[in-house]
This record gives sequence, structure tokens and C-alpha cells, in this order.
Amino acid sequence: MVRSTPRRALPEVNGDSHHYPLFRQPLCIHPAVIARGEDVVSGILLQSCYKYMEDIALTETEVVCRITTRIANGRTPYDFSRKLQQVALTVVTDENYHAYVARDFLDQLSQLRAAPPIAHPKETELSVALAETLGRLPHEFHDEFELIAVAIAENTLTREIIDLRSDRKLDDAFRLSLSDHLGDEAQHSGFFQTFLGEFWRQVHPERRAILGRALPAFLIRYLGVGIEQQFDLAVLGTFGFSHEEAQEIVEDCHDGFTLGPDHPMLGNIVRLLQTAGIMSDAPTREAFWHAGLIARGA
Repeated sequence: MVRSTPRRALPEVNGDSHHYPLFRQPLCIHPAVIARGEDVVSGILLQSCYKYMEDIALTETEVVCRITTRIANGRTPYDFSRKLQQVALTVVTDENYHAYVARDFLDQLSQLRAAPPIAHPKETELSVALAETLGRLPHEFHDEFELIAVAIAENTLTREIIDLRSDRKLDDAFRLSLSDHLGDEAQHSGFFQTFLGEFWRQVHPERRAILGRALPAFLIRYLGVGIEQQFDLAVLGTFGFSHEEAQEIVEDCHDGFTLGPDHPMLGNIVRLLQTAGIMSDAPTREAFWHAGLIARGA
């Protein structure tokens, strides 16, 4: 029994619907891809859907649940109320369930379409960004930075699901899976907003400066497209594009990507950090400004 919720069987797929939003997969609006026909476009969207579900499973189990379990069990350097720890346990329960549902969705869809997923990256933008940031920080700051990172990740995921559901061409199965997930994530977002504020108020000012200055590089990597570019090259190769053709298409689709103040996900994260008091620290604001992530005086 998984959270006492009956397994949700996928409905039949509508012939003209998408398995994944077009606005999230720029390959599918590239002229060279469109020229190969609708079957190739649909196949790339299907593989992108598989990757999205696998990313959810990896993120929830290997990052969110791992760090949130420490909060629930009081294994952090800071004091949190028993009530907050109990709510953290509900987050862990929900997130493990989301990973289960995502993998089950992936398996059902691949059987329904008789199209197996290509090999997925074993890392996500979040896991790579976190590993790189921890590699630059002294070990005694690792636990603290992970607490900030998980709060950022959960709030980002909530915003992402809301945006994904806006594509009217999405098939019913994908939309349904997002609706189930969003109900929990909205609550988790609120929990992590509260948690982040309580945590930051307990951090010594000298440690705040070090943690805050590490955030811009983390966000640039986390909101970047490095893993996505690797996947795009692999999926194009699967559909018959030569390495040279795939490289050119990927460069066209991602050319000129820079993370700046107008990026919607970054704006959402900065608001979270402002609410928690993290952006009130001058060294942190200065680091964000030098990285081009906020405007001077923001």
C-alpha cells in the first residue's frame, strides 16, 4: 500500500496531444527537427517527458528526502520545534510517494506507447550544482548550505509545475500527474518558506556571509542547461541526427543563454530569499549583484 492511494492507471493518449510542453523543449520548434516530421517531434517530447519524471524521482529521493529527513530527526546544528520536525516527516512521506508515482508513470507510458526511454542522465542540474558548491565550501558549511538548497529546490519545483500545466496541448495523463503533485508541493513550498526563515535567524552573521556568497554560483549552475544539453544531444542521436547536426541544433536552441534578473525562476528564488531574510545581508546582495543576478539597489 502506498499512502493508501489506489494506483492510477493512465488513460488512453489523445492522438493530437503532447506528452510534454513544447515551450520546455526548444528542439521541437527547431526547423531541422520539424522537417523530420511529427513522429520525430512527438518522439522527442515523449523522451523529454520520461526524463522529467526520472528527474523528479532522483531529486525527491536523493536530495529532498535525504536533507529533509535530517530536519525531521533533529540532525542539524540548529533548533527547530517538534511541530516543524513532524511536518518535515510528512514532506518526506509525500516526496518518496512522488518519486514512486513518477517512476510508475514513466513505466506505464513507455508500455502504452511501446517506446522505451533512452538512457537518462544519472545527475540533475540540482545535484550537480549542489555537489560543485559543496566542493568549494569548507566542510563545516555543507550541512547548512544543503538546508538552503533544499528550500530553494522545493519552491522552484512548485513554480515549475504550475507553469508546466499551462500548456493546453498536454495530454490528460501528464496533466493529471502534475495536478496530484502540485497539491502536495504547494504545502511543501509553504513549509520550506517558514523553515528557511527560522533557520536563517539562527545562523551567525559571519557564517551568513560565507553561505550567502556561495549562492550565486549555485543558482547559475542549478538554473543552467548543462545536463539538458547532454540529454538533447543524446535524444537527437536516437532519432537519426548525426553528431554534427545534433550539435548545431543544440547550439541554436541554447545559444546565448544567460541567467539574469529577468529569469522567472530566479525571480521566484530571490523573493524566497528576501522573505527568509537572506537577501538582507549586504555581502549576499553584493555577491548577487556582481554575478548579474539582481539589479543594483534591488
